[in-house]
Amino acid sequence: MKLLSTLLFIILFSTSSYCTEGYVLLEIPLEAKPYLQKYEHTINPYGNLVVEAKTEDSFAADMREIKRIITEKWERRGIFINVPTSLGNLGQTILDLGFEAYDFNKKESKLIYIYRNGRAIPDISNAFTSASVFIIRTNPKTETKEVLIVNEYDKTDITIPGGCTDNTETIKATAVREAEEEVGITLNPTDLKVVAVFNDAKQGIERNHVSTNFRAHVSFDTKVTIDGKEIKEYQWVSIDELLAETFTLWGKKLLPTYRSLLKTIKEGHNDVPIPGALFVVTPPCQPLAVL
Repeated sequence: MKLLSTLLFIILFSTSSYCTEGYVLLEIPLEAKPYLQKYEHTINPYGNLVVEAKTEDSFAADMREIKRIITEKWERRGIFINVPTSLGNLGQTILDLGFEAYDFNKKESKLIYIYRNGRAIPDISNAFTSASVFIIRTNPKTETKEVLIVNEYDKTDITIPGGCTDNTETIKATAVREAEEEVGITLNPTDLKVVAVFNDAKQGIERNHVSTNFRAHVSFDTKVTIDGKEIKEYQWVSIDELLAETFTLWGKKLLPTYRSLLKTIKEGHNDVPIPGALFVVTPPCQPLAVL
């Protein structure tokens, strides 16, 4: 777990799939536990299974069953296998099971293999991008602006739809895809307005993560359909409620960065610098009252 936490640390945004602060430990499917009991394993902070390989006559058969169960019961949850270089002969076996070579940890002398299981897990050696989107509607009875917030299984904060960019995908396409996948809302890319851009470039860190936050307005009767895989439940909440530091729902609080961005969206300007932000859009990001 220490290895993957180091390799896969992400900054401020908890954008659905990978980009998160904090997590709630997930339950491994019961069917997989008999096969996993022979091996040291854990769930990393991003909801993926991490298995430490060891010499076992049944290793290939065990991992084949584990992969099958995770694919069927735990959609969009990846599997990492850490293989000490002393067991390098297991590499071909793991590749034959449909895993791919992912990285090498020089410090611990371990080869890392990955099964993505349909999840947009970024390549560790590359820069990558992500997107999140405030989906906003106007309540006709109260005339207040409401934001769609979601409760993700493996997050300790309230979040909004979002995730990491797939290969060859534009950043707007990422926001559109994540909204469709997670809450069943189809957004028009031309309706997406940039709120802020973040960059986690730090001294001594080879990888670079740029995250873009958007806002988009939808009709009040827009239907929400959660995926049931990453998203547990959702709620439309007024911006004024979300701006309150005391606001809690599902036993969680809103990610502080999102609260700052909502203040920017509501007022059309930002008086307090947001940590990590390359820039926060002011005009043409007008106050919601005039939108």
